[in-house]
Amino acid sequence: MNTHSIDVRGLEAPEPMLQVLGALEQLPVGECLQVRIDREPFPLYRMLERDGFAHRFSASDSGFLLLIWHAR
Repeated sequence: MNTHSIDVRGLEAPEPMLQVLGALEQLPVGECLQVRIDREPFPLYRMLERDGFAHRFSASDSGFLLLIWHAR
């Protein structure tokens, strides 16, 4: 699976969400978006599910990592 990466750490709200949503508009089916982020983005999860995306959130050495891909 090809992975595209963005880093939204340190950005003021709502910029991280806007950048994630913009990147998802360009994400081909079968590929993954890797997002480095400062905190768990609870408001984003409902939008991802509504729009047919799956996700996994985890802690990493450099902060937090959110992986997003097309669920269908």
